[in-house]
This record gives sequence, C-alpha cells and structure tokens, in this order.
Amino acid sequence: MRNLCFVDMMLISVINLWAQEQILQARKDSESKKYGYENVGEKKYWWAEAHKLGNGKEELNSDMKTEWVIAPQYDKASKEFSEGLAAVEINGKVGFIDRYNRFVIEPQFEPMDDMEGFHYGMAVVKKDGKYGYIDKRGNFVFSPGFDKAENFGDDLMAVVKMGNKFGCIDLSGDTVVPCSYLAKEIMKTVPIKNKPYKEARKTVKTRLSEGYYSDFLSSVINSETYTNTLMSDPDLNSVSSQEPKPAIGSVSNIQDGYYLWTNGENCGIMDSYGREILQPVYKSVDYQPKEHIFVVEETVHGDGKPAVGLLNRSGGWIIPGVFESISKFGDGVATAKVGVHSTKVDVNGLVETEFIENMLKSSAEEKGTYYTQRLIGIWPACAAAHNNMGIFYASSCDDLKHAINHFTVAHRLDPENEDFKANMKAAKSERNSRRWNRVLTGLQIAGAVLTIGAVTYSTVSGNTAMSTSDFSSSGIDSYSDNSYSSPLSSNYAESNSGSNKAALSEAGYMDIYRRYERNAKSVYEALTREGTRKSKDGKAVSGTSEGSWGMKYTQMKRILRDAQKEMRKLRREASRNGITIPESEYESVTVSD
Repeated sequence: MRNLCFVDMMLISVINLWAQEQILQARKDSESKKYGYENVGEKKYWWAEAHKLGNGKEELNSDMKTEWVIAPQYDKASKEFSEGLAAVEINGKVGFIDRYNRFVIEPQFEPMDDMEGFHYGMAVVKKDGKYGYIDKRGNFVFSPGFDKAENFGDDLMAVVKMGNKFGCIDLSGDTVVPCSYLAKEIMKTVPIKNKPYKEARKTVKTRLSEGYYSDFLSSVINSETYTNTLMSDPDLNSVSSQEPKPAIGSVSNIQDGYYLWTNGENCGIMDSYGREILQPVYKSVDYQPKEHIFVVEETVHGDGKPAVGLLNRSGGWIIPGVFESISKFGDGVATAKVGVHSTKVDVNGLVETEFIENMLKSSAEEKGTYYTQRLIGIWPACAAAHNNMGIFYASSCDDLKHAINHFTVAHRLDPENEDFKANMKAAKSERNSRRWNRVLTGLQIAGAVLTIGAVTYSTVSGNTAMSTSDFSSSGIDSYSDNSYSSPLSSNYAESNSGSNKAALSEAGYMDIYRRYERNAKSVYEALTREGTRKSKDGKAVSGTSEGSWGMKYTQMKRILRDAQKEMRKLRREASRNGITIPESEYESVTVSD
C-alpha cells in the first residue's frame, strides 16, 4: 500500500508540473532555423500589455509577436517540458534543460527522431546506437540495449524493440511481454494475440502492490529530490569547462559561463556549451550577474537616439529597446532614462507611475513623436499615447491609415473615453469621404479631429506602472499596480461636450482656447502664402483659391470660421465668470478669395 501511495503522489506531482510547464512550447525560428521555447500561456508585465488586443495589432506589440522565454538556439527540441525538463539537441548531442535554460543533464547522448522527455522519472536516450533509460541525474536506470524504446505509460510498462519485434518491460527492467510482435498495435489491440499484454498489465499491478518495485521507486525519489532542489534555485548556473568556438568573430569570458561574442563592431553572448544566447547584432551588452539579465543597446533606432532594453539569461526579451540608458542594477532595480525623464526600472521592466505621467505630458506637448513612440514602447497599452500618435498622423502627416489604427487602439483600450471615440469616428468618416471625393486634403481631418478636442493625457493604469510611494530598494516584491487621473482630462471632456463650462478654472479656459487657436492658425497658414506649402502634380502651391485647393477652399474657410466662433464663444463664457482671456490675432483673421 505504501508503494501505491507513492505512485499516486508521483502522478499528482507529474500532472502539476505538466500543467505549469505547458506554457513553454518549442518553436522553430523562421530566420535562424533554430528551436527555442515560447510562452503560450498567460502573459505578464510588458508582454501582457503588448498583447492586450492580440497578436495582430502592430501598434501594440512593436512587431514582437513571439515571447521567447528561451531564445532559438537548438538544432532540435522536445515539443514541451515534461516533469520540469526538456530534451534539446545542440552540436550533435542531446541533453536536458530546465526552464532557466540550464543543463541539468549535459549534452552527451545521440540524436533521436523522437525526444519525449521525462515520464515517471525516466527518459529514453540513445548511446552507441542503442536505446536505454536514464534518471534525472543522468544515470542509466536501464543500460542501452534496445533497438528502439518508448517512455513508460500509465500502465507502468514501456514498449521496447529488439531486432524487428516489439515487446514490453516493467519498472524493474524485466521483460513482461516477449519481443515477438511485428507491430506494437498488434501486441496491444488485436484479440487473442494481445492476451500476453493484458496478463502483463495485471502482473505489474500485483507486483506494485506487493512492493516488488521498492528499490526502483526509492532511486526515483532520490533523483526527483536532487533535480527539484536544483531547479528551484534560480541562482544556480550550469557551466561547462570548454570555451566556445564561434563560426564568426571571437569570444572573451565574462562570468557564470557566459562569453562576450564580438563580430566587428557588434557583440552578442555565447555560453560555455556553445549556445548562441544573443546574436552579435548589438552595439553593447552588459551582463548583470545577480539579476541574471542582459542590458543591451541596439545598433539602430528610428529616432536616432540610443535604444536600450533588457533580456533574460536565455536570450528572451523582457522589455525591448525603449530607454536611452539603463544604469547598473542594485537590489533588483536600476535607473533608466528617456530624454529629460528618469525612472526606477525593475528586472521585469516595470517603471514608476510618475515617470509615465511625465512622459504623457511630454507626449502631448511635443511637435514630433519621440516621447510618444518611446512611451508606447514602454507601455504598449497606453491609450492616451495612442490617441496622441493618431493626432500626429492625422494633422502632421495626413496619414489616415495609421491615424485610424492608433485612434482605434486608444478606443478599444479605453472604450469609456468619449474623446478617443470621437477622434476614431472623425478619422474613419474622413477616410470614407475620401473614397468618394479625392480632392479632400489632410487638413480637413486635422481640423475635424482637433476641433473635437484631443485629450492631453488620460487615466494611467495597468501592470507596467508602479507606485512611487510603494517603491523601495528591497527588490521587485515592493512593486504594485496603481492608477491615477489626470487633472486635465475631466475638464477637457466636459468643455468639449459643451456642458459645465462655468466650472472651469482660468487654466482650463486658456487650455481649450489655445487648442482652438492652434486649429485656426493651422488652417489660416495653409490657406495663405505665409503658411505651409503643399504640392499638387509635382508643383508647389500656396493655398490660394486659384488652382490650389479648388473645391476644398470653401470648406477650409468654414473650418476656420467655426474655430474662430468657438474662440469668441469661449471668451464670452469666461468673461461672465470673471476670467479674462486675451484675444488672439487668429480669432479675427480673414482670407480673401
């Protein structure tokens, strides 16, 4: 009975490990043709934000659709982790890794067609052309002597092949079904012929209850205890004594079995087993041994500024290159910078809420997209940043496709925000209008969107922000999710809907007035020779009615008049509440035909 209880407990342990490790599945990289392991389960931290709307939204996941927990670096790999380990092939040898990509059993066995991993504390391996079974220490339980072998099943028997015939062995290695069958299906399922197999199952069950397998089960317990202790300590490293020999470039030892791999001006990381942890495509790589992470600077970034991110010890991204710099880590945290803003960042890529606030303000105030793009990179699901990006594409680039994409993302992330919804509808309406009338220009959508009113920044929530007040230097356990509300968002939403204007402060009135002023200014300058130049049929035009805007000219003037009307109306409302707004020159400008 004691052995039965043990087996039941072992089965429960195996099932629990299986459920935990199923989030890691092998995948072949289309470029390198190597295998790694991706997380197909619940997403956390940056990856949770990047995939909030699924894999299809490029605006969210920055083209990083695969969450490599273990980057592609193997010639072959078992489909999934089993009992905490996975079989992998590298340089013509098979070994077993844990979820931290450490070799629990070093590569030493021959390649096999099927690498199924561990079942009931044993795994099938091949050596000197024959198959045998090892435990989790890498020691042979049954020496290689079979021409083919499969893992043990629920009946505690394993199918083996000798010569061209199949049979079965039990947990002690005894042959309980003679190898006399041409196919294992005949042995198991064909009536009359499968009688020895049925009898063997009964025999194994009786032996188990009588304690026949006690010695074997004791060895399995010792092997399980050893491996579980090893895998539960993330600070342990598996290190080989050999220096890797890259096909290109050269290596120099760092520590923990890692080598800096340089090829020309670029660098990457190899380890003592010759695994290519990071390809040599980075400007710099800095290994942080206590945290087991790599701080890397990418060689190229679209905005021309440094792009620094974090990768785990196995070469998988924690957070992409979105910072300008990251300092050395101490107690699980470092200081990261973007432009004039700095923040504490932890080993999961989490940043402070105050940093998000400051980035949002800079995003709303900038003429370009530097802070906006970096903010979306740090927090892919920041609705307000996507809204700002949509405004930029609509008003500055006349790019309706990308504007609509970002407005749509902002709306889906924050469906209760009426400003985001209105911007999305306005952009889509303009797109539909252009399908029927190609003479419409980008300034109409800019006027429509900006007249509706773009929120400067809105509620910040999600698991990419941590509270400054909760922050301590003790490590990642001090980080927590938080949210805050912008002091401008509610006022602006109310004013935009035309209600409760009397409740606005002087700053609130001025903020709204300046927005209408900027709208009027952009339209006025586009309609005059003093403003932005456009081209038509390859020729420069200045914005007059003669051959420049054509039918659109009247519509543009109407947008200007509407903005001026709102400016006058707002000044009157403010005056009734004892607030004086200086009149802008663009409140009364006119454009002659």
